[in-house]
Amino acid sequence: MSEFYRDLIRIDFFPLLFAAGEGFMCIAPEPRSEPVLLLFHADGSVMDTLMLPYPEVARTEEEIQEQKRFIEEFFHHTSQHSVDWEPFPNKPMISNLAVDGLNRIWVQRGFERYPAFDLFDTSGEYLMTAVLPDRDDTVHLKFHISKRGILAVPEDPESYYCVYLINMLE
Repeated sequence: MSEFYRDLIRIDFFPLLFAAGEGFMCIAPEPRSEPVLLLFHADGSVMDTLMLPYPEVARTEEEIQEQKRFIEEFFHHTSQHSVDWEPFPNKPMISNLAVDGLNRIWVQRGFERYPAFDLFDTSGEYLMTAVLPDRDDTVHLKFHISKRGILAVPEDPESYYCVYLINMLE
């Protein structure tokens, strides 16, 4: 049973990331440990593979213990099973993947203190970096980028639910 829960944690809590645009799809197959994006045409044929220059960044002991507590408490409360789980020692390399209305690929760096997104075009060319600075609480925000803009939602709000609407500058 312990192996089952380890596999479930890996799949449910740290899945591959994907995003679709006009005529293409992009996948980050191992976003925790590999800064790789696979780009495919709509028909499934390969467009490109992008190797991003992201470093491995170790988690602090406090971050490791916080994640360990979260996972173990989650399984204890939802399934009444205890699970002994050791978190991945590094911060994720990619924490989010999206495509905006201009078909730009947004890759959120998972190892930054503030939300930082590298933008690429469909040919894999780096365009720019977008950063939401000066917010220490953003590590727990989940971002959704679409044709209409950016939403940020706390993953686990402590006292109230809120949604941040962020303007996207061209």
